[in-house]
Amino acid sequence: MTRKLLFSLIGAIILFAWLFLSNAMPNFHKAASTYTPKQAELLQKIQESGLEEGMYMLGQPDPKLSQAEKQAFMESMDGKPWAVLNYHRSNSMSMVMPMIRGILVCFCYLISTVLALSPTEKSKPLKQAVPIFGRGNDWLFLYSLL
Repeated sequence: MTRKLLFSLIGAIILFAWLFLSNAMPNFHKAASTYTPKQAELLQKIQESGLEEGMYMLGQPDPKLSQAEKQAFMESMDGKPWAVLNYHRSNSMSMVMPMIRGILVCFCYLISTVLALSPTEKSKPLKQAVPIFGRGNDWLFLYSLL
């Protein structure tokens, strides 16, 4: 069991590093967060409105409306502007907790995968060789690690 935990921890670190590098380095999210010179004015208006923290989709009908009223509202919004607003009252640049959550999610994913795929006492582990590539007697084999 300690071997499985160790391999899961090592795998979680590798997976976490891959996820970090593939998301942070190329900056794929650049287009999703464009700068606007009107940001101070917009933030001031939102703060003055007394809006609660949260994520809002602007341009959708009130959930209390009937289905027909919602349909009419959606038809009236056709071609009009809409927005997604993710509002926080204070800016925090701390990435400690999101990174801890990320590594824990990677670890939980890997330990559950290792436990699900590992043979039990009732089942026989894979001990036979599976040829991957070869010519003549120079075979490379894949053996089960678990």
